[in-house]
Amino acid sequence: NGHNITGLSINRGSYDLGLFGVIGESGSVQDLTLRNVDVVGTSNKFTGALAGKNRGSISNVDIELGSVKGNYNGYGSTSARVLGGAVGRNDGDLSDVHTSVSVSTSYNYGGGHHVGGIVGRSGAGASLSNLTSDGDVSGHNNVGGLIATAEGDINGTGWYSEGSVSGQNNVGGLVGRVSGKV
Repeated sequence: NGHNITGLSINRGSYDLGLFGVIGESGSVQDLTLRNVDVVGTSNKFTGALAGKNRGSISNVDIELGSVKGNYNGYGSTSARVLGGAVGRNDGDLSDVHTSVSVSTSYNYGGGHHVGGIVGRSGAGASLSNLTSDGDVSGHNNVGGLIATAEGDINGTGWYSEGSVSGQNNVGGLVGRVSGKV
């Protein structure tokens, strides 16, 4: 907590990919800046610069400059599809998180689903406050400037996104696809 990391570079395949693979329910990351990131997931289900999955608490995190990419191949596979600038899959609390990285994925035979500027996929009941992004986001299905897919009801305040967002299906400036109330 209270640290700066410059030049984070990850290029690999694993189930949960990021600086932290998984932040557990009792885990907490706060007051952290990641600068000049280069994260490439090649066969991952959940990919983010900070964490593949978050079940704990993340607050006051800045991810500046660089990119988070998914190079996914896998027709019909449920793997290799959830990508976020900060977190691939979120089932915890995020507050005061800012990204200014580009987030993109190739779409080869079923890849490129759930691509978000901050979160790829957020579970029901997640608490999401003060999320901001000014990076560009591109994917195929379920693409959002902040959150690609929100499952169930989520609580959110203080959101904005200023980057360009592009995709084919379920594309939104803030959230690409919502399954409940936001």
